[in-house]
Amino acid sequence: MTLRSIFVCGVVRLDLNIDYDRLQELVNHHNTLREMLGHAAFDGEQYHYQTLKDNVSLFTPELLGKINQLVVDSGHVLLKKKEMKRCVGGAIPLWLKRTFIIQRISTCCMTQCARSSREQHGGASSES
Repeated sequence: MTLRSIFVCGVVRLDLNIDYDRLQELVNHHNTLREMLGHAAFDGEQYHYQTLKDNVSLFTPELLGKINQLVVDSGHVLLKKKEMKRCVGGAIPLWLKRTFIIQRISTCCMTQCARSSREQHGGASSES
């Protein structure tokens, strides 16, 4: 078994909380799972019970937690690099432009409401 197939089988077993019999049935007959393992839908590759048990039993929840933490840390490093580039570059993300436009519209509406409120209460009016 490759490291990738051990990883996929281990994650499936831990997430579904299934035994090795059910795991063997899934990896041998579930087409989508077989594609994740790198096999074609009708590939003759079969996984035997003892092979699954020997290899996948080494994949513990603690190991999955460590792998998860490494992936998250790597993602944070990549995100920090992109944020630094974004600050230096002139491009503004689309979501930030939308936020700015919404804030300007709400500020303008509030200003108009404040003006009309002052005019109704006898305050200084701009029409003189």
